[in-house]
Amino acid sequence: MEQNKAYRILQHLISKMPSSEHRNLIRRWLIGEENAEEKDSAIQHIWNNTNAAADESIYMSLADTHSKIKQVKKQKSRRRFIKLLTRYTAILILPIISGLTVWFISDQRQVDVELVECYVANGERRTIELPDGSQVQVNSGSLFIYPKEFIGKERIVYLAGEANFSVESNHKKPFIVESKSLQVRVVGTKFNVESYPENDQTIVTLEHGAVKVYKDKNPRKSILMNPNEQLTYSSIENRFTLSQVEASSFATWTSGELYFSKKTLNQILETLERHYNVDIHTDPLINYTDHYTMRIRSHETIEDALNVLIQIVDSKKITYKTAGQTIYLLPKGKEVRR
Repeated sequence: MEQNKAYRILQHLISKMPSSEHRNLIRRWLIGEENAEEKDSAIQHIWNNTNAAADESIYMSLADTHSKIKQVKKQKSRRRFIKLLTRYTAILILPIISGLTVWFISDQRQVDVELVECYVANGERRTIELPDGSQVQVNSGSLFIYPKEFIGKERIVYLAGEANFSVESNHKKPFIVESKSLQVRVVGTKFNVESYPENDQTIVTLEHGAVKVYKDKNPRKSILMNPNEQLTYSSIENRFTLSQVEASSFATWTSGELYFSKKTLNQILETLERHYNVDIHTDPLINYTDHYTMRIRSHETIEDALNVLIQIVDSKKITYKTAGQTIYLLPKGKEVRR
């Protein structure tokens, strides 16, 4: 099976317990109507390839889920969830998904707020106007979720991927972006957040205004950012790095350009895959970890981008071949393995 976006997200859930913020985003995405066929296919594939027997703890978790469903099944706001839960009964044998359903029902913070799901496929970008007038540009391969109406003391949105925010000022109602690892809290400002589920790093780049960045929902230990600063958080190392940058350069993707500053070859290729909606296979003999700086203009094709990249890496040693939407990056003289 082709590893589509739904499959990669679900496989990530099963292989590694996500943070509470990530679970919040994923559980809402999982039951959404959009891309339902893709999600069904991914769940079926995972189910067919799972050789796990249910133990007592799994049955207890499932029983607890059914118990909670009975408690709320008469409530109109929960009927849609119960209907959709039936669709995913088989996957409940996996403890992680069972845990997500229990958590969804017990979470009261925004359960009665209608949420809007925006999934931007590879090769596309989308601009969204939020209920408060804030503008969000969502990059390719990203999932963005926001309430149809901001209720309460905070304006909370959820991001898995990359987006650029221009937030309307409201000192009485702070704006919070929740990603897989961090929370970004602002009043009114312009900034960029990159937080793809498959990547270790979450990167926040501030153009103007001020933001506070923190993790574990603990704003008391926040880092205050100033304009033209970039904060990188590594979830593996549990480490923050703050640096000075030309912030506007990191938002050029909003106009179709790509800018890479000291990025590894692997990071560059992942971005090219999302931007051009292609699959790039790299020979294991090619070094993934060297860092490069380059810029791709909005009018340049994937072939233009690859030609520039090869010149920067080493045109005497590597080349590429294409087969439809699949690209092979390999040492010169080596045949493509199929």
